[in-house]
Amino acid sequence: MINMRKGIIRKSLLLFVILSTLVFTSVFLEPLQIQAQANLVEENEQYLIYSGNYFNMVIPKDEGPTAVFDIHGFGKLNFELNYLSEYLSTSAFMHSVNNLYGLGYSLNDIEWSSVGSAETSKTYVNFTRSYLESNATLQASYNIFNQPINISGFEIPALAQAYVEFRIKDWEFTSEAKGIALNLITFQDDSDDYTRFGPYLDIPTLTYVVKIISSSGSEFFIKFKPNITIITTTGESEEQDSMFFANYNVAAFDSEPVDFWISTPKRSNIKEIIFSFLCYYVIAPTSNTAIEPVVSFALSFITITIIANIIKMKRRKE
Repeated sequence: MINMRKGIIRKSLLLFVILSTLVFTSVFLEPLQIQAQANLVEENEQYLIYSGNYFNMVIPKDEGPTAVFDIHGFGKLNFELNYLSEYLSTSAFMHSVNNLYGLGYSLNDIEWSSVGSAETSKTYVNFTRSYLESNATLQASYNIFNQPINISGFEIPALAQAYVEFRIKDWEFTSEAKGIALNLITFQDDSDDYTRFGPYLDIPTLTYVVKIISSSGSEFFIKFKPNITIITTTGESEEQDSMFFANYNVAAFDSEPVDFWISTPKRSNIKEIIFSFLCYYVIAPTSNTAIEPVVSFALSFITITIIANIIKMKRRKE
């Protein structure tokens, strides 16, 4: 009887150790809990957006609509809305940098006003430049949503992805212009050891995709739709075709910045033009994440076996 009690005690102690190990394992192998809301800190020269364990964003106040994604295990990536210009082309879309024609702005060289805020639904930084030629207005915004949302055709999860929007209001096209084009540049800021790929069309989602691949195999994605949104002079929202152009081989893995244009044709009844982008990253699997399922299964199996043995011994005692 005494030996049986000692056996039960030993089994119970072993069970306690195993359960403690499970808790310890869950802390060090499982991803950390993500905060429920992104936070914003405004400093003299920049905004800082903290998006839990996903990424941080550094958004300078005096460099135009530019953001730096600071991603643990990946590095720092510059995302720049760089240039806006009309174009002249024999087709509906821009297909060469030689097509640039008419009114245009280097977005980093004009003055912007900015505001940032952390609200219940989202954390954002907005840039605005008003009173351009013919009283046109440009707006750029970086947004992190605190709850899942569907916007501009994107299913955006909470905190994990950044939604970037660029708006052109009251743009008066020059007479010969065929349309307007936006230039976007992205590169890894703290390392030259990366490769770019795209833009390319992802057939299952009918979405254009660009990605930057780090030396560790982690990937940073930029997605945008083939159709942009326009607001007509009567206030109606419509989709309009757009097309990308890159002055390099988009199917090659090169260690150069992503640098492409998105163009859309001129129309007589356009009040507002809206370009939308989705940015997120996927970290390459590590040895810990690969071992985790095996360890969890083994510990669970051992625990269940010990519990079953204790139950059997108690029944024999009875």
